[in-house]
Amino acid sequence: MRQQAEQVHNRYIGFIASTDDYSAVLEYKNSRGDAWNSTYEDILTHIANHGTYHRGQIASRLKEIGVQPPTTDYIAYSRL
Repeated sequence: MRQQAEQVHNRYIGFIASTDDYSAVLEYKNSRGDAWNSTYEDILTHIANHGTYHRGQIASRLKEIGVQPPTTDYIAYSRL
């Protein structure tokens, strides 16, 4: 999983480094096949926020089973 996470991270970094217009619109289909248009800025913001949502779900589940979850705050990792 770590290797896959690193690959995804590198793809994000590559995209960000090669993009200078985050207001550009991307046309895409969601998992249901519905067509949508969103700016790169909105998509990247969604990715960050949605990841936070899932980290919260995991932390809640860990607490339910008696495990203290690790910190999920971004700032803690940016200080490394």
